[in-house]
Amino acid sequence: MNAPVVELAYFLPGATEWVVILVVGIMLFGRRLPEVGRTVGKTIVQMRQGLHKLKMEMDLDRDLADVRDSVRDLRTDLDRSVEAPRKLLRDPGSVLMNLTDETLSTTESAPQPPKADR
Repeated sequence: MNAPVVELAYFLPGATEWVVILVVGIMLFGRRLPEVGRTVGKTIVQMRQGLHKLKMEMDLDRDLADVRDSVRDLRTDLDRSVEAPRKLLRDPGSVLMNLTDETLSTTESAPQPPKADR
């Protein structure tokens, strides 16, 4: 089921309500009404700036997480590429034996050229 769409205009005050709000504001704040209005305006601006800064920090955190993952992947790849020379330095004989075994197994399983019939 679809939720019913509620218009925002239904919740905003109409002309009569604005007059009542203005009269109540004048009665409560009197001469300080412009000062209160400025203070409310400044507060709204500060809240918007705070939300904007929060959004920027969240985007920055997401970017930092991406960079951290990239560095971790790069480090893993680097460790893998350095492992072969380390292995060679620790035990060069076994590395050479493995290489020759691999070479022999690939040449033995390689297809032989067809013999020419004479």
